[in-house]
Amino acid sequence: AVLFLDLDGFKDINDSFGHQAGDQFLKAFSEKLTRQIRSTELVARLGGDEFAIVSEGIESAESAADLAQRVTDLLAQPFEIGQNKLHAGVSIGISMYPSDGRSPDELLHNADLAMYRAKENPLSSYAFFEESMNQEVQAHKQLVDDIRNGLKSDQFHLVYQPVVDLQQRRIIGIEALARWTHPDSGAVSPGTFIPVAEKSGLIIPFGEWAMQTACDEMLDCINDPHNPIELSINLSPIQLHRGDPLGLVAATLERYQLPPSALDIEITES
Repeated sequence: AVLFLDLDGFKDINDSFGHQAGDQFLKAFSEKLTRQIRSTELVARLGGDEFAIVSEGIESAESAADLAQRVTDLLAQPFEIGQNKLHAGVSIGISMYPSDGRSPDELLHNADLAMYRAKENPLSSYAFFEESMNQEVQAHKQLVDDIRNGLKSDQFHLVYQPVVDLQQRRIIGIEALARWTHPDSGAVSPGTFIPVAEKSGLIIPFGEWAMQTACDEMLDCINDPHNPIELSINLSPIQLHRGDPLGLVAATLERYQLPPSALDIEITES
């Protein structure tokens, strides 16, 4: 069996206590893990907060699960680093020879895929590889390519949801919502393509397109001197962390000669 380990919450340790404390935590975890393994098991650090365990002589999935649980139990108690008690969890993906691969690279790759499945499951710290995971990866890659091509070929468009003041009986705002008509699949739900755009980083150019398109199409409405309305546009948290949201908004306001009150920036639910 091959176990792929990824520490959960390790970034928070680095951010909160510094990289020196993070390094000490990794060393403490490594020493504890090394003391727990058997003579037929090999443990290695792959890089960052990722580790792997190779266990020979595993005869059943239950035995591999027992090993994963032993590793999980190591992190049940906090690690005392200096004056601090530091906590982290672990997500573990498991692949089995020969059913899940016959080469080291294939086994490690499939254990890595299973690890991501474990991260998505709050009820268990480990997951076994399934062939459907490879199919999901291929489908994800295809969807990323389709989104990128869709942005280039104008497959996306915006629809507008009115915000109505019932007391005044008038529209006071509009919210721009992205829609995608795929040339082969037809309408694709935002719940499908937005998370993929976020994970791939395509949400940054996508967000820029959405803001410019909304202002182009709704400029007369939001710039009406007699009845100005507010334009609501969604920004992903990814744009806040990796993009330049302040520069994007400032450039948009200057380009369309809009007052700041014309735009309402909303953060997506994710």
